[in-house]
Amino acid sequence: MRYLRLFTWWMLFLGCFGAFAQEHQLQVQYDSLQQTLEVRHQLKWVNRSNTPMHQLVLLDWNHAYSNNQTPLAQRLTEEFDRSFYLSKRSKFGATEIHQLQMNGQDLNWSRPEDHPDILILELPTPLLAGDTQTFEFRYTLKLPASKFTGYGYKPDGSLSLKYWHLMPAPQEQGEWKKYSHLHLDDYGGVKNRYTIAFSGTEKYEVLSNLNTTNSSQYTGEAAAAFFDFVRESDFQEYTVAGEKTVITDFDSRQRSKISRHASILRITDYFEKVLGIAIPSKLWVQKAIYNRYPFYGLNQLPEIVSPFSDEFHFEVRFLKAFAFAIAEHQLMGVDRRKNYGLFHGLQIYWILKYMEAHHPDQKFIGRLAEWKILKPYEISRLPFNGGFWFLNTLTQTANLQQADRSPADVLTRFNARISVPYHMGLGWFYLDHYLGGNRLVKQLIPLYTQGDLDRFQSYLEASEQKSFDWLFTHYFGDRFSYDIRLEVEEIMPDSIQLKVSEKSGLKLPYRLDWVQKNGQIQGQWMESQTMEKSLVIPRSDAPYLSVNAQELWPDQIQKNHWRKNRKFQLKPLRLTFLKDLQSPKANQVFFNPSVELNAYDGFALGMQFYNKAIRQPNFEFNVSPQYSSIEKKLVGSFRAEQRIRKENSSNFLTLLSVFGSQYHYDQHLKYSILAPSLSFFFRPKDLRSNYRERLSFAYYQVHRELAPNTSLESPNYQIFNIGYQQSNRAAVNFMSRRIDMDFSKDMGKLYASWDYRKLFPSGRQLSLRLFGGLFLYHNRLDIPFYDFNLNRPTDYLFRYAYLGRSETSGLLGQQFIPAEGSFKSIIEDSSANDFLISTNLAVGLWRWVEAYVDLGLIRNRKTRTQAFYGTGIRLNLLPDYLELYLPVASNNGIEDFNNQYFSNIRVLFTLDPKTLSGLFTRSWF
Repeated sequence: MRYLRLFTWWMLFLGCFGAFAQEHQLQVQYDSLQQTLEVRHQLKWVNRSNTPMHQLVLLDWNHAYSNNQTPLAQRLTEEFDRSFYLSKRSKFGATEIHQLQMNGQDLNWSRPEDHPDILILELPTPLLAGDTQTFEFRYTLKLPASKFTGYGYKPDGSLSLKYWHLMPAPQEQGEWKKYSHLHLDDYGGVKNRYTIAFSGTEKYEVLSNLNTTNSSQYTGEAAAAFFDFVRESDFQEYTVAGEKTVITDFDSRQRSKISRHASILRITDYFEKVLGIAIPSKLWVQKAIYNRYPFYGLNQLPEIVSPFSDEFHFEVRFLKAFAFAIAEHQLMGVDRRKNYGLFHGLQIYWILKYMEAHHPDQKFIGRLAEWKILKPYEISRLPFNGGFWFLNTLTQTANLQQADRSPADVLTRFNARISVPYHMGLGWFYLDHYLGGNRLVKQLIPLYTQGDLDRFQSYLEASEQKSFDWLFTHYFGDRFSYDIRLEVEEIMPDSIQLKVSEKSGLKLPYRLDWVQKNGQIQGQWMESQTMEKSLVIPRSDAPYLSVNAQELWPDQIQKNHWRKNRKFQLKPLRLTFLKDLQSPKANQVFFNPSVELNAYDGFALGMQFYNKAIRQPNFEFNVSPQYSSIEKKLVGSFRAEQRIRKENSSNFLTLLSVFGSQYHYDQHLKYSILAPSLSFFFRPKDLRSNYRERLSFAYYQVHRELAPNTSLESPNYQIFNIGYQQSNRAAVNFMSRRIDMDFSKDMGKLYASWDYRKLFPSGRQLSLRLFGGLFLYHNRLDIPFYDFNLNRPTDYLFRYAYLGRSETSGLLGQQFIPAEGSFKSIIEDSSANDFLISTNLAVGLWRWVEAYVDLGLIRNRKTRTQAFYGTGIRLNLLPDYLELYLPVASNNGIEDFNNQYFSNIRVLFTLDPKTLSGLFTRSWF
C-alpha cells in the first residue's frame, strides 16, 4: 500500500503538467525565390507560474542568423567552425517584425543587446497566475542557408525547418529563461499544440512530425514542429505496434526493406514491452540526427569498410537516432538546456539496456576482434557497451570532464557530445544493475514527464528505503573522477581479507567478482557501508578477484580493480606492439617503429618503448633508441613525466618531467641534452575558455662534440630557464604572450614576445607580433652564440624543430622559425649582444595571401643602435603549420627576381604528429 500511495501521489503531481502550456495557430506563406516565410501567428499562452507576469519573452531563434556577432555565431567560432563568421550576408537569416498584439493592442517590444534572438514584450496589464491570454503576431522570416546548422534552405532547393517560429521562452519559478540559439537542439521545454497551414509549398513533398489533415494543414502535439520541404523524399514508413508508424530515411536506398523492418520491430518492441515507453502514433527518425549525435568511433569508418554486418550497422545507427526521437517525445516538457545530461543520458541508458539484451557478445571493434593478429589485444575484448565507458574516461584522464548536471551552454563540445551523455547513461546503467530485476525501468517512467532529478531522488529513496546521494549528488552533480581501489590484506586457505576504497573517500555500492580465465564472472553486490572496512569473503578457485569487472562504473584507473587470488601480487610484464587499452592484469610496455629526420642523421630509424596506453596514465615514459642512417651511430631520446592532476583547482595540472636526447647538430658532431623541468598549468573554471597559463622551471645541461683542430664556441653549458606563458587560442581572436629568463655563468637575459591575430568577417586576417630581449649580463661578448638574432635564432636550448640547425644556406637554411626577431629577409650581421626589439605585421590581401612588414632595432655593446626592415608576401596556407614567405624589399634593397630568388624564400612547416593533431582536436576541447 505504501508504494501504491507513493506512486499515486507522484502521478497526481505530474498531472498538473499534462495540460498544454501553449497553443499555436500559424498561417505561413513560403516564397521559394526570396527564401522567406510570411507568418501570421496566433498564440494562446497560459501563465503556469505562481506570480503575475508583466512581460512575455519570446525565443526568436531565426534571428540568431542575423549577423556574425550573435551568441550562435560566437558559439560556432568557439568550436573553430568559421563558416558562419566568414559567410556572405546573403546567406544569413533574420526576422522582420510587423506586428505584435494582445487584444488588438500593439505591444512595445525590444531585443536585449546580448540576446538579439530574444523578444521582450511589455504587457499593458499583468497576466495573473493561471490566466490565459491570446496574442497575435505577424512577421517575416528570412531563412538562413542550411550549411550552418542543418536548418534553412539547401542548395538543391529543399528546405528544413526547426526552431523557426516565435516561441515563449521557458520559465522557472516565475523567471524567464532567456535562452539564445546555440545549436544545442533544446528549443521549448513545454508541450505545444500546433495547427499550421502552409501555402506556396505545392511543388514540394512536405514531411513533418505533425499530422497532415489535408494537403497543406498540419496539426499535432510536439515540443517543436519540424518540416522538410523536398523534391523527392528518402523517407519510408514502417508499421510497428499495431497501427503506429515509424518514418525514417535510414538506408532507404540500400539493402532489403524486410531486414530493416525486422530491426525496427525489434527496437520498438523492446522500448514498449521492456522499457515501458509507449511509441507515439507517428514517429520520425531522421538520419540527420544520427549524423549530429553518432556512435563515435563507428561513424569514423566508411560503410564499405565497416567491421560490422550490414544488419547490425543499420540497427545500431537507427537505435541511436530512435532513442533521440523517443526522448524528444517522452521528455517533451523538460527544460533541455538545464537538463541536457538527463535528456541525452537517458538515451544512452536505453541503448545500453537494449545492447545488453540483444547484442551481449558484440565487440567494440566488431569482426576485427576475430582477427588472429588482434586477438592478443585488450581492445579486441572490449564489448560494444564498453565503448561508452572507454570514451568517457578519455576526458577524465585529461582532467577535462564536466558535471553531468551542468547546463548545456557551459559544456565543451566533447563533453556535450560524448562525455556527459555517456557518463550519465552509465550512471543509470550502474544503478539498474545494483537494483536488479528491471526495477529501475519501472521507477524511471515518472521522471520522463517531470524531469526533476531532485524530486525523483526523493521518490526513489522513499520507494527503495535507502539513500542514493552517492549517485544524484556526487556522481551526477560533481565533476570529480572516481578511482576505486581493491587491496588484498591477507589470503587464507579458505578465505581472503580485503579492503575496497575510493580515492576521494566517496562511499558507494560496488560489486565484488571472481573472474575465471575464460571470462566467466560470479559475484555479489556490496553496500556502501562496507567501503574502507576490512572484509573477509570465501575464497574461490577463480584466478582473479575484481571490483567493477563488468565495467559498469566509469573508473579512472582500471588496474586498481584487479588482484590475483594468491599472495604474490606482482603483475607480469607484457610487451605489446602498437598502442592498446591498458590491461588490468599486466604491466604493459608498448613498442612501435620510430623515425626522426634531420640533415645530419638523415632518417634516424629505431623503436620506441612506452607505457602510454590509449588512455594517458599519470606516470608516462618513452624511450626511443634509433640508428642514424648517415652517421651510422646510435642516437635517440627519452622522456619521463609524472602528472599531478587537480580536479578542483585552477592549477589543473602539475608536470614533473625529465627529457634527454642525442642527435647530431652538424656533420659528425653530436650533441646531448638533459633537461629536468617542473611546470604548472592553469585555466579558468569555464572549460569552454581557451585561456591558459603556464609557469615552468627547467635546467638544461648541454654537451656538444668538438670538431678536430677547431675551437667550439661554448661547447658545454648549463642554463636555468624560467618561463611564463599566457594564451587564448581562439578561432577569431588569437593571443599568446611569453616571458623567459635564462641564466648561466656566461650570461643572463630577459626576453618576451606577444602574438595577436584577428580574423575579420571579410576573411582578411591581421597578425601582429612584438618581441623584446635584453641581456642582464653578458660575459662572452667575443662570441655570438647566446646573442639575439633578427632572422635565425641560435636555439642553444634545442627547443626549435630545425631540420638543419647549422645550415646557413640552401633549402634547410631557408627554414623559418617564428622566434626572436622573426625577420623573413636574411640580414647579415643581425645578432645583438645588448638588446633587440622587433615587430612583425601581416595584413590579409586575398584569402590566404598577406602582405608583411618586419621592423627591428638591435644594439651591440659599444656600438650604436641599428634599424632594420623587411617587407614581402606571406602565403598563409595553414597558420602555424605551413606558411611561405616571399621577400620583396629589406635593408639589402629590392629583391632581384631572377633564378636566384628562390633561395631567399623562407618556409615555416611542421612534421611533428603531436603538433599536427592539434588541428583536429582543438574544436573538441
